[in-house]
Amino acid sequence: MKIVYIADANSIHTRRWVEPFVAQGHEVHLLSYKPVTQGWPGAYLVDLTRLTNVRKMRFAYWGLWARRYVRRLRPDILHSHQLQAAGWMGVMAGYHPFVASAWGSDLLVEPQRSGFRRLLIWRVLACCDGLTVPSPVMRDAARALGVPQDKMRLLPVPLDHHVFRPSPDDRLETRRRLGLDADAPVVLCTRRAATLYNLDVAVEAAALARRRFPDLRLVLLRFTPEPAYLHDLESLICQRGMQEAVRW
Repeated sequence: MKIVYIADANSIHTRRWVEPFVAQGHEVHLLSYKPVTQGWPGAYLVDLTRLTNVRKMRFAYWGLWARRYVRRLRPDILHSHQLQAAGWMGVMAGYHPFVASAWGSDLLVEPQRSGFRRLLIWRVLACCDGLTVPSPVMRDAARALGVPQDKMRLLPVPLDHHVFRPSPDDRLETRRRLGLDADAPVVLCTRRAATLYNLDVAVEAAALARRRFPDLRLVLLRFTPEPAYLHDLESLICQRGMQEAVRW
């Protein structure tokens, strides 16, 4: 089988989709709309940003370039990952079968930003032959935008049980490393400190929960944060008296 993906080549979500097909011996082409920072052995990789990267013009150019590319290649499937950016280029390619995969904010946030953005997302949803979503919430959001049920597939993100396994020894070692009591209730929030992910709500909720569970601990991840939001979050933690309850 011959597959063309339009996606961010650096994303773990893209790797989850592409690597299994490469391993099975399929011919995989990956068109990346982000500068490529890692290798992709076994796949034909195109860094679209090397063709041009002029703001406001680049997606139109990339879309027309992708149109010529897929029509020359004639893949079995064209698959765009994320409805904006990759989805727009998938529409401009004008090729079928065309599958789109929503990742999150592209379906839950993007349509609310403006009427024009909503129109663009609607166009991608209308043009694709199939849509994959990772959660029932996103399936409902797509349905609200007019996507029929038989056009969608719910594909939750799988867990690697070699990494995430119910091993008590592993849990205790992690707790020791973070300075957490063996029996303390722990809330882990895996999102980065950015406005989009509402970690302030998690802090407020943990502060309320500690009234009933005083030994509750909240674990947050400090990776690629928005500096201003991180500062506000740390201030909120202090205001709620959560300094001893929060682990970074």
